[in-house]
Amino acid sequence: MIWIEDEDKMDFYNLEVARKLIDFQFENTRVFMNQLLKGYICGFLLPLFISMTATNIVILNLCYTMCFFVQFFFIIFEVVRMWEQRLAYFGQFFNWVDLA
Repeated sequence: MIWIEDEDKMDFYNLEVARKLIDFQFENTRVFMNQLLKGYICGFLLPLFISMTATNIVILNLCYTMCFFVQFFFIIFEVVRMWEQRLAYFGQFFNWVDLA
């Protein structure tokens, strides 16, 4: 178990309304994270792998430009999260991993 709750709070999570809200939020988060992953793979990893084997300057510049813009998007995404969460952002380990 990742998180242990008091027994009196478990009744709340067993309610149908709470379960539907949690499932709805999980589904939205899953869809969003899948889109981010697909964008990262198509916009950064594939151009990076292509740039490792390409010798044409135009292709290399195109690949590097795509990688730059995808990384810039993710940096801006983290800055927005920092702005929203303020100092609480730095209290979570995975946010430090994202910054690294």
